[in-house]
Amino acid sequence: MLDKTFDIVATTQSGLEPLLKRELLEEGLFVEDTGVRLVRVIGDLTTLYRINLRSRFALRFLVPVLSFHA
Repeated sequence: MLDKTFDIVATTQSGLEPLLKRELLEEGLFVEDTGVRLVRVIGDLTTLYRINLRSRFALRFLVPVLSFHA
């Protein structure tokens, strides 16, 4: 899991999306999508730990735990 990349969804307060996006870009991440109260990036477990410690605008980081086809 350390070298596997996955989607990371960073949630924030309404109106702070541009600040969170800039913060994640400054960390060297590729921003996939920006939505209402969220910014979606791609990263690995090391990236997740790093942004979790350094982020000032994110409320929480959501990652997929399990995926399956129905």
